[in-house]
Amino acid sequence: MALSVVMRVGMPARDAPDVVQNLFIALLWSWSERAGWSRDRCADYVAAAARIVARRYLWKAARRPEDLESVDAMQALQEHAVDEKSEASTVEDLLVSQVVRAEQAEETQLDFLQASTAPAFWRVFHGYVVLGVAISAIAHAEGAPVPTIYNRLRLARRDLRAAIGRLRARKAR
Repeated sequence: MALSVVMRVGMPARDAPDVVQNLFIALLWSWSERAGWSRDRCADYVAAAARIVARRYLWKAARRPEDLESVDAMQALQEHAVDEKSEASTVEDLLVSQVVRAEQAEETQLDFLQASTAPAFWRVFHGYVVLGVAISAIAHAEGAPVPTIYNRLRLARRDLRAAIGRLRARKAR
């Protein structure tokens, strides 16, 4: 019933099941309060809530840009996935994995990461994480105790997480 109400409001068929699922999740937390209601009253309540949720979704969707790929780009992407024996089952999965790989590639550029933390922290992080050097060897090369090296590694990771978070926030705007 909720699906048909959502569709009557003008919801695209591709989005209707997701909107109905979100509706039921939203109604679930307070549904026990309506245990004493008659079946008709519950149905009317769900229908009214479905109309409200659908209109709200349509209002937001009208103001949200939608990036659509061309058919040729989709076919090329699917062929590329078949060549690589990708585990993605749909075009959407392929697009998401492609976007994620591009974002991760940008976030893991060594120049960006190196500029995001202090030189002493970067030397420890680069040696341990990137080059695979043992902590004891780094401590010997730095002339510092092992606990200090572990602390520098922790601080470098903190700085790098913060820098990547700032980069993602900048992109989200």
